[in-house]
Amino acid sequence: MEENKEKSSLKKEISELKTRLNDINQKKELFYNKKEELKKKTNSLITEIKSLKENTSSSKENKSNRDELNKKVKTLVEEAKKLNQEKKDFMQKHNIIKDPSSIKSLIDSMQYKIETEALSMEKEKSMMKKIKELRKEYSASSELKKVIDKLSLISKEIDETRQKADSFHKKLTEGSSEHSEKFKALSTEIEKIKTEEEEAFKKFLDYKKEFLEINNSLKEKLKESSKFSERTEETRERKKETRKEKNSELLKEKAKDVEEKIKTKKKLTTEDLLAFQSSE
Repeated sequence: MEENKEKSSLKKEISELKTRLNDINQKKELFYNKKEELKKKTNSLITEIKSLKENTSSSKENKSNRDELNKKVKTLVEEAKKLNQEKKDFMQKHNIIKDPSSIKSLIDSMQYKIETEALSMEKEKSMMKKIKELRKEYSASSELKKVIDKLSLISKEIDETRQKADSFHKKLTEGSSEHSEKFKALSTEIEKIKTEEEEAFKKFLDYKKEFLEINNSLKEKLKESSKFSERTEETRERKKETRKEKNSELLKEKAKDVEEKIKTKKKLTTEDLLAFQSSE
């Protein structure tokens, strides 16, 4: 009775350990898979950061282009200053009061008025005379005009070059700001995921340790169960052998009784005959 109780208790313990082992194994695998998924996310974000760093080469190119253009603007501005001084000196030397460009504008304006407005004969003659005088004055300052035209071209080139430089500067500042914000966001996300990954890995290790402990306990209980089964089998065999020996002794006793009955010529029963046959 005590042996059956012990066997039942051991069987229950083994069943409970197997259930716990299965449960812990599922949790262990869950956190291992979670850790691996987080690791993949981290690697993906690191690749993205590397890509951002590679894109800084385009920022370097924008900076180089901007600096080159600003350098060109500086050179053109110096040239424009020299031409302005040349223009001023020329006008002083030749006592030119009006700028040839303003004279030209005035000529064009008066010419347009004659062509589009209904002027009196007197007014038209007066304007034509004035245009003639202005043209003479404009022609006299043709050398100055060359300087002014050159200055105008340089001013236009300065404006165009500055616009290009500003365009590269805008790309540089926008790209730099965008990259900086994105880099910061990615770095923060990586730190967050790494923390989660470390927590998942710690949980995995904890469950792995518990799994091994339960597994070892289960192994011990299974060994104990195996030994218990062996003891039970040995006990069963011993009892069987004991019963066999007892039966053999009983049959021998019966056979002696039968032999005695035969000697004394007593009547034999069916049971006596069976016992005598079994003893042979």
